[in-house]
Amino acid sequence: MVAALMVAESVYRDRGYDCVVTSAIDGVHSHGSRHYSGLAVDLRTRNIDAEDMKRMVFNDIKHALGADFDVVLEETHLHIEFDPKAPY
Repeated sequence: MVAALMVAESVYRDRGYDCVVTSAIDGVHSHGSRHYSGLAVDLRTRNIDAEDMKRMVFNDIKHALGADFDVVLEETHLHIEFDPKAPY
């Protein structure tokens, strides 16, 4: 997740925004959430002023992280989780 956060921080910075982690292993999440094992983070999006810019940040991060990460643009945040598609 450290590598994913470094990618996200770079994308946010390149787009002119601060990257703020709003949840990692803390908070309340669904049963079985990858947050509890340290394999997911949520990032603030309310500081991104336009929906199209949120979409650009989302797309940039999703593209940079590749298939082993799920990146989901939620209504209130950006969710990133490590979810490898092939056994390691």
